Amino acid sequence: MDAQTQAGASPQAQRRHVHHTYIWLGGIGAAFWLLVAVVASGAGIVGSLVEDGEMDPALLGAVAGFGIFALVAAVVVAIGIGIGVRALAYKHLWYELDPSELGVYSGVISKKRTHVPYQKIQSVDLKASLVQRVLGVCNVVIDTAGGASNKAIVIPYLSKHAAETLKGELYALKNACTVGAAAASPTSAATSGGPTFAAPTGQPVAVTAPNAAGNVLDIGSEAWNQFGGIFAGPLPEAEAASYEYGLTNKEILLTGVSNSGGIIAGLVGAIVAGVAGIVPLASAISEHVPGVLDAASSAVAQAVFGHALQAALPLLIGALVAVALVVWAIAALSACLQYGGFKARRRGTRIEVERGLLQHNAVSLDINRVQSVVVKQSFIRRLIGYCEISLGKVDAAEPGSNQSNAGAKSLSDSGFVIHPFVKLDQVHDVLHGMVPEYADMPSHEERLASVALRRGLIRRCILCGAGFWIALLTVVAQLVLHAVLDGPGDATALFVVDVLAVAAYVLAVILLALEAAGTVLWFRDSRFGLGTSMVSFTNGGLSKATVSIPRTKVQFGATNTNPLQRSAGTATVAATTAAGIGGTRTALIDVTADTASAWLSWMEPRGGRQNDAEAPM
Repeated sequence: MDAQTQAGASPQAQRRHVHHTYIWLGGIGAAFWLLVAVVASGAGIVGSLVEDGEMDPALLGAVAGFGIFALVAAVVVAIGIGIGVRALAYKHLWYELDPSELGVYSGVISKKRTHVPYQKIQSVDLKASLVQRVLGVCNVVIDTAGGASNKAIVIPYLSKHAAETLKGELYALKNACTVGAAAASPTSAATSGGPTFAAPTGQPVAVTAPNAAGNVLDIGSEAWNQFGGIFAGPLPEAEAASYEYGLTNKEILLTGVSNSGGIIAGLVGAIVAGVAGIVPLASAISEHVPGVLDAASSAVAQAVFGHALQAALPLLIGALVAVALVVWAIAALSACLQYGGFKARRRGTRIEVERGLLQHNAVSLDINRVQSVVVKQSFIRRLIGYCEISLGKVDAAEPGSNQSNAGAKSLSDSGFVIHPFVKLDQVHDVLHGMVPEYADMPSHEERLASVALRRGLIRRCILCGAGFWIALLTVVAQLVLHAVLDGPGDATALFVVDVLAVAAYVLAVILLALEAAGTVLWFRDSRFGLGTSMVSFTNGGLSKATVSIPRTKVQFGATNTNPLQRSAGTATVAATTAAGIGGTRTALIDVTADTASAWLSWMEPRGGRQNDAEAPM
């Protein structure tokens, strides 16, 4: 970055092309998928010819040789066509830094020009696949956070040097434009009404970053950084970080082990393995049973099935546990690799997070774009006293993605993760170091109404309870099948129905117990807090999430009551922010009427008052 850019002056518009790997790497990628399709189709044809057995071996060899020649020719032609198309596209793909905006130009026949004012840029992220990391190139993803209909701007295949330089230039120009707009504005934050946050200074924070030592996977990350890539080039000097931390060996291991996706994958793998084992067993038994035409043969069938099931059940359970553990271990290893080389830092007005040992992601976020702070605990993390810290931010869908409006999605389901696994007693230090502007959490929180537990049990365990409905549907199905299968030869079928029904009842009882326990924990742990400038929603249960939102980031707050809530004297409080794609609604059910009233009063305009005392509840 040159001195002119660092000083905030706008550089002259200069056409900058992407790296030449855009041409040949993209062409090879297109040819690869063509090769896969040709090989698959050719293998099917050859297989059918071999099965027929009618073709002479010499002729079959000639056909195979011609097929190999045709395959090689097709791949060469495909690579040539792909490289030619990409080369033509390369000549018409470039970007420019104008005095006030970024311009991206692309298209051969259909021309596309995208102009992004620097002030509208929310984040500049660098993403690289494994092949791109080896070559030292990456994709630059520029998020303008325009909502559900907006697409992020992607500048593909920049060298690491060019990408880091562009990232620094864009943030410098953004800050210069922001400072210039603030100086030219006739009104200031002091007269705009409502509480405000102190401007980020970028100076070191008076706390010690936890877990700065890192973990064993950081060795691989450092090796990657030293290698850089074939075409990476020298990296520009970056602004000093005021706060930085990584993950310890214990934390990265527990991050992978407690990964909810891995647990779910293990359970799904066990279910699939169980179905795959039970079906052949039942089929084999049915083939060796004499028949079910009379009572004697039915008794034989029941005895054979029962003995086989007793003998195979321990082996089946052991196989299911083994499959679940293997799938879980693979998912845990994948999660560890995803967080390999994890580093989070505060650099000036930006929050930066990089992670990924194979596929590397370096994402950043301007502090003013943070919408909320989310502290989330899964069931396992609740047991051991750890949590995940993330920030809610406005997102834009990347081109080619299937992301849609997520207005009804809970913010605790996603976010900008700044620490995947941290002790609860260290949350304050991390927030104070990374986002001190948003660390003013409410010191007083209100519990739910006393009738919320009863209402929650009815709602979660009966009306929306999976265990209750599984048991009810099982009873109905069992009665119907017993009424239909009442013949003397249906004893075996009824025996199988009863065995499956018992399994369904056991599952229903387990689910009902979990739902009841989750409801009790929800009632015990859920809180609603109002502070000077922040509101917090805590939804407890087997998992727990606390979403803290600055008042200046609340798009609108609301209370909802249905007839049953009005009779019980409770209400639902909700806040909507611009986080996510299309906005995010965060709610808490069955607070007291006084709490709901205090929430609406807290949301009223404050006039010129800046430092209100904590809102009464």
